[in-house]
Amino acid sequence: MSAIVPEGWETDEEDDPVFGVTFDPSGGDFGFFSEMSFRSGCDGLCEPTDWRARLEDDDGFLTTSRANFEHLTDEALADGWLLVSEGFSGGIDGTVIVWNNGADRYLVCDFTLDEEDTAYLDAFVAACSSSSPGWFPS
Repeated sequence: MSAIVPEGWETDEEDDPVFGVTFDPSGGDFGFFSEMSFRSGCDGLCEPTDWRARLEDDDGFLTTSRANFEHLTDEALADGWLLVSEGFSGGIDGTVIVWNNGADRYLVCDFTLDEEDTAYLDAFVAACSSSSPGWFPS
């Protein structure tokens, strides 16, 4: 998988495309609660499909998320979707879903930005959107 993460961020986990990998700042300029993670999903249908339609189906990821969280941002991206909600103690939580209809899974990039890091929202959205898992067909 090709992913963009802030310089100096580290993970203690092995890269696992299904269960994911989480990156945390190792000191530096980011707040204590900031983190970024990548995982895959398939909403129970792990085969190539129209991912936007599947994610917005009655039991799809986007539909479920909308039912459980109030989002500040809920908008389409090129071959993906962005959800942003209020986070802990003045911060924000974001999810970028990236898909390729020829792939059997989609990529989920979750991030939490501490209150002091919310100005980096656009950079994290761009980093998540630019990530490319190895299971996407070329």
